[in-house]
Amino acid sequence: MTKRYLADIENYEQIRYIDALDLNIDYDDNGSYFVNEEDWEWWNEIADAMQYLEDNEIEYDKFNILDYDDYITVAKENGFIG
Repeated sequence: MTKRYLADIENYEQIRYIDALDLNIDYDDNGSYFVNEEDWEWWNEIADAMQYLEDNEIEYDKFNILDYDDYITVAKENGFIG
């Protein structure tokens, strides 16, 4: 199994303060990695969606974002292709 490290997320800065990120993460000498690859893919898409919104100056604060998936939904409604 190839470990998917948190640092491998291209737009990591977008999600680094989200506390829930520590769920399903383990640690070794190379850093923190996701136990399940699906978790890495999910967080990576959220980070990309958040970066897309920022790059396109879309104020996502005005949308009713209640869950992390909502960032992806809002980004896709505005042209993001995940």
